[in-house]
Amino acid sequence: MDIAYTLICPQCRLEYREEPGIYRCTRCNVQLEYRYNLENVDFYSVLNNTESIWRYRKLLPKINSIVSLDEGLTPTYPIKRLKNSLRIKAREIYVKDDSRNPTGSFRDRAASIISSRAVDWGYGAVICASNGNMGASLAAYVAKAGLTCYVYAPMYVDIGKLAQIIMYGGTIEQVGETIDEAILRAMKAEKGSWYQGTPELNPISIEAQKTITYELIEQIEVPDWIICPTGSGSIIYSIWKGFNEVYKMGLIEKKPRLIAVQAEGCAPIVTAFLKSSEIVKVRNPQTIASGICIANPLYGNRALEALKDSKGIAVSVSDEDILRSQRNLSKLEGLFVEPAAASTIAALEKLSSQGIFEKDESILCFISGSGLKTIDLIEAYERGWRKINIHASTKVKILTVLNMGSMHGYEIWKKIGRIMKIQAVYQHLNELEKLGLIKSQIVGRRKVYSLTNKGESLLKAIEEIKSLIAI
Repeated sequence: MDIAYTLICPQCRLEYREEPGIYRCTRCNVQLEYRYNLENVDFYSVLNNTESIWRYRKLLPKINSIVSLDEGLTPTYPIKRLKNSLRIKAREIYVKDDSRNPTGSFRDRAASIISSRAVDWGYGAVICASNGNMGASLAAYVAKAGLTCYVYAPMYVDIGKLAQIIMYGGTIEQVGETIDEAILRAMKAEKGSWYQGTPELNPISIEAQKTITYELIEQIEVPDWIICPTGSGSIIYSIWKGFNEVYKMGLIEKKPRLIAVQAEGCAPIVTAFLKSSEIVKVRNPQTIASGICIANPLYGNRALEALKDSKGIAVSVSDEDILRSQRNLSKLEGLFVEPAAASTIAALEKLSSQGIFEKDESILCFISGSGLKTIDLIEAYERGWRKINIHASTKVKILTVLNMGSMHGYEIWKKIGRIMKIQAVYQHLNELEKLGLIKSQIVGRRKVYSLTNKGESLLKAIEEIKSLIAI
C-alpha cells in the first residue's frame, strides 16, 4: 500500500513537487515539510521486516535505492541506579540510546535517507554543513554509496568527529567560528552535481528523525515527558511530528509533553520560550556541548510550536551540570555520552529539584551521541580551560610549533596535524602577526614566520598556567 504525501509550505500551504534543489518556500522562505494522508492507515500493517529505520519505509518519502548500515532500532531502557542516586520522583526514567547507531549518533538516520535520495536522483556528491555528527554520519553513508562527501564545518570540530570524517574519506573545509556560518556556505556552494545534505536545509532529514518516535511506540508505553537536547530544534520537532502522525493513525490516545534543553551559553530557543518572544540570534555562543551550540536555529520556530502544542517546557543548564551528569551516567549506568546528550540528564535533575515531575509519571531522555567523539574537549574543559575562548587553542598550537623554530605556512600546517584547511592556518597567522605575537619575512620565494618576544612571553605564561592547573 502506497501512502499519499505532499511537500508543502507549513506557513502558506503552497505545495511543491519533489525536485532537486527544492527545500524552502519561494514565498515564505521557510523550510518545506512532508505531509501524509494517514486516514485509515494501520501502522503495523505497513511495516517491513527490516532491522533498520527502513522498517518504516512506507511512512517515508518514496525512495528506491537504499543506502543503509543498519541504523535505527536503537534500544530504549530504564536507568534505575541514576534515578535512585538522584532521588528523582518519577515512576520510571528511560533513555533512548541513539549512540548505538553505526557512527555513534542519531544523525545516521538522516544520513541514510539523504544518501539514498542522492543515489536515486543520480548525484555524484553530497554536501553538508556540520559541527561534527552529521559530517561523520554523511561521510560514512556516502562512502557506502560510492559518492563524494564535502563537509563545511566551523573552525572547531571535536577531534573524534573530525577523525571519522577523514577516515570515511570526506573532504572538510572549515568555515567561520560557528555552524551558522558553515550553513550559509553550504547554501551558496550547492551545485547541480552536489546534493544538499545539511539536515537544517533538507526537509527529508525530519522524516528520517521521526523514526525515533516510531521505535518508541513499539518499545515502551508513551512516556509522560520526553527530554530532548536542542540545537537547531530539529530533533524535538521531528519527535513531535512522529507523535502527531501515530496519533492520527489512532495508535495512541495521548501524546507526551516535551522538554527542550539547551546550554546556558547558547540558549536562543529557551530564551524565546521563557519570554514568549521571537528567537534572537545568540552573540558569541559558547558551550562544551558543541552538538547543540547553534546561535541561529533554523527549526527554532517549529521547536517552539512543538513545546506549545505539547504543553512542554524549555530549560537551560550549565556546562558544569552537563559534565557532572555525563560522569554520573557513565559511572552509574555504563553509558558514556557526548555533552549534548548529557544535557538531558542535567535538565532531568534540575527540573526534578523544582518539583516538575509527579511520582506516577514516566520520563524519557533522548541520547543523541557517543562520548567517544568528544574526549578532547572534555579533557581541555576539566583541566580548567573553560574560561578561555575555545577557538584560541589553534593559535596556541601555532605559537607552540613556532617555538621550535622559524617555518613557512605549509610546514606549520603539517606540524599541527592538518586538522583544518591550510587557508585557515594562514588566516590565524595573519591575526597573530597583527597582534604582534609573530613576525614574517621573505626567505627565497616563501614567507617564513617566527615568534616575537611578545609571542615567547605569552607562550611562557600559558605554560605556567597549565602547570598551576595540573597542581
